[in-house]
Amino acid sequence: MSRRVLLAATLLALSALAPAQAATRCASFEAIEAGTQMPEKFKIKGFRFKDRAGGVVPMVRDRTAADGQVLHGLSFDPRSLVITLPESHGAGMRVRMRLLLSPGEVVRVRALNDAGQTLASELVNNENVYDVILVPPATERIASLALDGGEGQGVLGSTCSVAP
Repeated sequence: MSRRVLLAATLLALSALAPAQAATRCASFEAIEAGTQMPEKFKIKGFRFKDRAGGVVPMVRDRTAADGQVLHGLSFDPRSLVITLPESHGAGMRVRMRLLLSPGEVVRVRALNDAGQTLASELVNNENVYDVILVPPATERIASLALDGGEGQGVLGSTCSVAP
């Protein structure tokens, strides 16, 4: 069998395989200096962030948790921060976020499908760095996330799209 025929057969066999789930992909603020004001809309590694205009200006900052751990991330308007996930985030994939809130702050994190329906949600009210993991039904795709509440002092350290 010639090398050309073997290569064609291999490519044909590979194309017949089901597409693999994307690996973990994260957006963080590590490369952005603390004190940097962010625009109302911006994109990091395929994640699109949209903060509410006319309120708390989104800013990268360092926050220290009650246990002394420091989280470098984005403070956001309590009226809502919406994060649209990359196209590679497929059905059944999870979302992992790292959040740190000030004492007394409460933030609801909602995972939404393309129609804006809530697939999963979690209420966060923790003074230590908290890992939120949102798991949709196996056949559903999380299209976006909405973070509502808080006093504008909480910090989002990272958002990750995670294969099951």
